[in-house]
Amino acid sequence: MDSRLELSKALGRYRGPWFVVWPATALAAGWIFLEVTRLNREDRWEPAILLIFWVAFLAAVWLVPQTIISTAGVRLIWRRRFVPWNEIERIYPAGPGDPNILVGLRGGKALSLPGVKQNRLPGILILARMHGPGHAG
Repeated sequence: MDSRLELSKALGRYRGPWFVVWPATALAAGWIFLEVTRLNREDRWEPAILLIFWVAFLAAVWLVPQTIISTAGVRLIWRRRFVPWNEIERIYPAGPGDPNILVGLRGGKALSLPGVKQNRLPGILILARMHGPGHAG
């Protein structure tokens, strides 16, 4: 029962830390307010389209998960990469310099899983044992 709970906690969509996006969003919101006020006074609305794209970009960065963990593998959205469990050789706990869990691939590369914190490690190890051969977690 405990392993099913850990497994269900590990599956899911993970966003990066809020403190990276929050300052950019606050600055963009202030800039947008000032720019719209200026454009309204000058009766020029053409640059407002740029503001809409900027807000859409920040919303995408905040709302779209960076990492998705499923029974099929790990998907890194912004890197456009999918790693099936059978390509993952090792899973490393988060280190002092990187708060994210690392996975070691067959080719010797290591990937950081953005947004996936240390408390999800037991469930990820269970997934790796269930779906991939030769996992020594």
